[in-house]
Amino acid sequence: MAMRIIFVICLLCAGGAFRPAWAEKDAALQPQRLLGAKAVIQETFDGRVLPKKWVANKGEWQPQEKVLVGWEKKEDMHAAVLTLQQPFKNGAIRFSFNRDGVRGTCSGF
Repeated sequence: MAMRIIFVICLLCAGGAFRPAWAEKDAALQPQRLLGAKAVIQETFDGRVLPKKWVANKGEWQPQEKVLVGWEKKEDMHAAVLTLQQPFKNGAIRFSFNRDGVRGTCSGF
């Protein structure tokens, strides 16, 4: 019984530490825990090829009309995978996406 109460209290405390971050596209966000931080990388995907630090590990990835579009290749039999070759320790990541006709989405950091 005591263990169950401690577990519930931990869940409640952890739940208060994580707040969802929903915003309109291109909204000005004010990070609360990263005061004084500056953007290390910002992409507009306005070219015809992927910027240098982006690597298409699986599938096909192309910038199209300032949007990065990815899809699975049938011969890969694996979801499209894109990685950013940039060291990352502490920070905030901001992106928007559109799941147009997909069955699943996964992101990892």
